[in-house]
Amino acid sequence: MSPFCNLQAAMRFVGLDINIRELVDRMKVIDVNYDGSISYDEFVTGFSSMSEWDSLLALRRKRREILHRYK
Repeated sequence: MSPFCNLQAAMRFVGLDINIRELVDRMKVIDVNYDGSISYDEFVTGFSSMSEWDSLLALRRKRREILHRYK
C-alpha cells in the first residue's frame, strides 16, 4: 500500500478526487526544501490555494467526460 493512500482517502473524503500520480506530483512541488517529507508549513502553503485545485479538478472532470463520449 502506498504511503499516499491515506492522504488520498482523506482528500476524497473532502471531495477532492485525485489519483496517486497527481498526489505524488503535487507532493514533490510542495516539498520545497527537498528533504523527502512535508512539514506543516509546506503542507499549509502547498494546499492553501484551493482555487488552483478546483481548476485542476474541473479540467480533469472535463477530460473524463470527453474521453467517455468517445469510447
